[in-house]
Amino acid sequence: MDDAIDDLTNGRLPFQRKVGVNVQARHTDGVDLMVPFDPQNLSVPEVLSAGVAYLLAETAGAAVVWMVLSPRDFGLLARTVEIRYLRPANFNLWARPRTADIVWETSEDVVRRDGRGRVTVPVDITGPDGRPVAKARAQYAVVSRDAGP
Repeated sequence: MDDAIDDLTNGRLPFQRKVGVNVQARHTDGVDLMVPFDPQNLSVPEVLSAGVAYLLAETAGAAVVWMVLSPRDFGLLARTVEIRYLRPANFNLWARPRTADIVWETSEDVVRRDGRGRVTVPVDITGPDGRPVAKARAQYAVVSRDAGP
């Protein structure tokens, strides 16, 4: 599963590479991702584009789901990402989703048995000080790689 998380981060996907999404720490129950501040990602002087937090939330949610479901067996498709921005940011952004926070809209057992379902992950985006920048909910369709179209 580490390879799949590395594919989502650390430079293997073009957009994540451009923005700089990277894994800072892995835990048995989650992962810590960070996007470094980059002046090229500003939308107005001194404020990061809202898309940076959005991409971090979408990527972090997928990474934590793949800690539970093998990415060799299951694909993820982001269905919706709802995000509420709480304050502007001009600093590194962090996301620390945990497996215990995953909401199985289709139970994990059913997803494994039937090869498809939905899962939602709450993702808090914070600054380096831990204060909230945004709150997100990322929903994914989960499909077995063997299920076909």
